[in-house]
Amino acid sequence: MWRITPSRQTMEASLKEHRGPVSAIQVTQNCTACVSASSDGSCIVWNLETFVRIQAMFASTEFCRVLYHPDESQLLTYGSDRRITYFDAYDGEAIRFLEEAADHEMLAMDIEHSGKLFVTGGRDGMLRLWHYDNGETVAIGRGHSEAINAVKISPDRKEIVTVGSEGAVMIWEMGDLLEQTQG
Repeated sequence: MWRITPSRQTMEASLKEHRGPVSAIQVTQNCTACVSASSDGSCIVWNLETFVRIQAMFASTEFCRVLYHPDESQLLTYGSDRRITYFDAYDGEAIRFLEEAADHEMLAMDIEHSGKLFVTGGRDGMLRLWHYDNGETVAIGRGHSEAINAVKISPDRKEIVTVGSEGAVMIWEMGDLLEQTQG
């Protein structure tokens, strides 16, 4: 763990729990903890003040993405097993698996600020909007000709921005996506 300032770089701690490359990290809103995901099948929650492990989750997958739910009570992960998994952030137990996700290799994921919806982008070039609580796909966006590598929901929840391997940056109107699916 490094502290970087304009005038110096200081190593504050060496955190050596993962045995493979770290693929994702997210910091809590108050910056006191973070979760890291690794291709070794571990997600580790770290205390950023004491530099010790708070919690560890293990699975038979190479974790690709990890996100905190906005209330920070749960973690949402995606791995090489092509399952979206919900973990309890406090005890590390797996709460739910979304098997529907197994049909699509996902490369990107984001949760909107209310925690009601999350979005994924995958190798198939499809944008998928999911209902967080029931785990159902509520909208699908088609537009990219190649894989979606990154996805972000705007803070006002009106737009979703994706970037694809073909070089396209797309802005999706969330309301239009939802209407299209319901209509």
